[in-house]
Amino acid sequence: MCSIALFAGCSQQNMDMSTMKPPERAKELDQLEAFVGTWNTTGEMNMGGKTIQVTSTETAVWECDKRVLVTRSECNIPDMGKMSSIIVYTYDAKEKEFETHFFDSMGMSAKGEMTWCEKTKTWTMTGKGTNPMTGQMTYWTGNMTMPDSSTMNWDWTSKDGWGHVTESGKGTAKRS
Repeated sequence: MCSIALFAGCSQQNMDMSTMKPPERAKELDQLEAFVGTWNTTGEMNMGGKTIQVTSTETAVWECDKRVLVTRSECNIPDMGKMSSIIVYTYDAKEKEFETHFFDSMGMSAKGEMTWCEKTKTWTMTGKGTNPMTGQMTYWTGNMTMPDSSTMNWDWTSKDGWGHVTESGKGTAKRS
């Protein structure tokens, strides 16, 4: 059996690369256009029983022939210093869902999904990652409401594996 599988794997016919075309860009990606640009954010974060005021600047740009949206952020967190992050937004046409991939300078890495509700003008996100400071899995949920093209109100909550809230935040971003 192994030799048959090996032979079958090695006997692939040559492919004509000139006939290979990428799939059409998913029209759902156009919904992410609302994020493109530079945003100035003010908000608060609740962590360890303490409320901290935060400010940040985010810039979102299209990459990969407008199939991937990349947001780069610089955030100032009192008592912790500056933090940078990258969020990558994509759309999985087969699964029919938006995906997010988050990375920051504190070592956090998380993956999530998000959905858009046209009626409420709200993106709802869920995801999970490992908290680099505790080594524990963290689960997050969040919302971004866009009342107009220049304003984004956001909130999020992170919970540990037991369902206890470990962090939360809320704020407003204004397009520059």
